[in-house]
Amino acid sequence: MLSKYNARISVASTDKNIRGIRHKQFRPDLIILDDIEDLNSVKTQDSRDKLYYWFKGEIIPLGDIGTRIVVVGNLLHKDSLLMRLKHDITEDVIEGGYYEYPLVDSIGKILWLGKYPNVADIERERRRINDPVTWAREYKLQIISSVDQVVQPGWIHYYSVIPAEVLRDYHQTLVSVDLAISQSDKADYTAMEPAIVSGNGATLKIYILPSMINKRMTFPATVEHIEALYLQLQDNYSVQFLVEANGQQEALPQQLSINGVPSVSVKVSTDKRSRLALTADFIRSGKVLFPIEGSKQLVIQVTDFDFEKHDDLADAFSLLINYIITSYIPIGTYGDDFDPNASKRTPLIDPNKDWGPVGRYDHFDPTKQF
Repeated sequence: MLSKYNARISVASTDKNIRGIRHKQFRPDLIILDDIEDLNSVKTQDSRDKLYYWFKGEIIPLGDIGTRIVVVGNLLHKDSLLMRLKHDITEDVIEGGYYEYPLVDSIGKILWLGKYPNVADIERERRRINDPVTWAREYKLQIISSVDQVVQPGWIHYYSVIPAEVLRDYHQTLVSVDLAISQSDKADYTAMEPAIVSGNGATLKIYILPSMINKRMTFPATVEHIEALYLQLQDNYSVQFLVEANGQQEALPQQLSINGVPSVSVKVSTDKRSRLALTADFIRSGKVLFPIEGSKQLVIQVTDFDFEKHDDLADAFSLLINYIITSYIPIGTYGDDFDPNASKRTPLIDPNKDWGPVGRYDHFDPTKQF
């Protein structure tokens, strides 16, 4: 039948070289990708990026004008290929349509009638599966977080505008630095993470700022980036840099002191996971807020800790939050006996000024200065 229509069907796995595949002079006119992701392939940022760029670089150019590409699968991660394609389609970055067909839709209508024609059949299948996580992921098309996650995605609180009352009750701007010197392709990145501290005790709020840095750089370049960030922030805020006091990192506060940049060495005594775990309650309670724009990589590293290859932003985040916890909140209290004058800084800002959608930092990119 295929030979009658001069047609061909080819099957390949994601690790097979398919670049330039043809049938005679024809490129594929229909490409179907079926379940090309699994729980292992979506665990790390590197593997998710690899699949996304494989799709962009190998699959899309494989076709011709008018070639249809269909991607079918379950939602295994908030940053999976399917979710990235959904974002690109809804934001009109690419042309296409995104459709979800769970077993039962939001109004209770059964969508898989060919296999489960009634509620009794669905209940029978649910009892056969006998696993709520599998049921939610495979049948309800819900993205299920790992039970081992230190911070759950649903705990993250976002902000778009820094409220005026936050600026009126301003304490200090802190920038945590997780230093990495090696330039190797496999080395960690240097991370810098600024945040505004406002309120005290029960009213304490920590606004993570979007002008964070996460890149490989030499020691001199690190010092230059810190100086640029300090000059940008100090115009209106009291700024201090926090540097983990371990090994070679101890040289950084000394150099910053020589250069006139306020900094402090922060000692850490627990492992990375434990330090991040100490921030979980502050995240879940909304005392820590993340900018809608500019915090994607940080949120991924925090919520997917232990799975991501790089955790530099998460390390800088835990250093920052734990320093604030120990410096601004007395042990065992969140309440009225907190002395706001103990750590109160003189506000250097104009609280009536409109700082824009994410404060005054929305256009700041210190990397452009080098």
